[in-house]
Amino acid sequence: MKGILTKVAILALTMTCTSISVNAQNYRRGDYKHRGASSTVSSIAHSFGGGYRDYRYHDGNYTGIRLGANSASLLFDGTGGINKNSFTGMNFGFVNGFRMAPYVPLYLESGILYTHKGVKGSKNGEQLKVSMHYFEVPLVFKYKIYLDDGLNNISLQPFFGGYASLGFAGKTKDFSSYTSSNTFGKNAFGNFDGGLRVGCGFEFENLYLEVAYDRGLANVARDNFHHLGYDNFNDQINTSTLSATIGFNF
Repeated sequence: MKGILTKVAILALTMTCTSISVNAQNYRRGDYKHRGASSTVSSIAHSFGGGYRDYRYHDGNYTGIRLGANSASLLFDGTGGINKNSFTGMNFGFVNGFRMAPYVPLYLESGILYTHKGVKGSKNGEQLKVSMHYFEVPLVFKYKIYLDDGLNNISLQPFFGGYASLGFAGKTKDFSSYTSSNTFGKNAFGNFDGGLRVGCGFEFENLYLEVAYDRGLANVARDNFHHLGYDNFNDQINTSTLSATIGFNF
């Protein structure tokens, strides 16, 4: 009996390896499509497990383009009577996703983005606007949850990770005195920002939609800003950005 089971196991392993080799030659870009008979692994798994989904040949690495809008602000203590309002900016760029496991739809996504952040404020009727332009590199883990049984064209994609960004330009405008100054500098804001990113994407074939929230952990303040009325300011400023993005994956 033991010898028979050994032979069956060897035969199944041989058939599996042969099937994987043949199927791998029949698929391009990692897309999983049925072409006649299904793979031996899928057949065996369906026979014993019922609900198994074969992810091996679906969605290999991908490249995507992104375009979206930001609702940004700055987080700090010691307002000194200043009212903060959200700042509207934009973001765009491209990303690359890398498949991390053959049987699990888990991806590592990164890229390069331009993003526009800042804040609007007012005190005693005086208006102030801080504008920040960044080059940003996100790095997130993304998991695809497929919504269409067997077709794998529609998916939700929750993700979590972080980002690092470098400020390269910006203006701080004081509308009460009609003056402006560079946002980034020795007595203003630091160029580096970094923090956490969490959100969820939705993909329909090549179309991609996303909502994300970035919470800065780096202190972007290089000044105590007492001249602006921050009476109990603790020298700590962090960025906060909610974004909505549309894009295409290839």
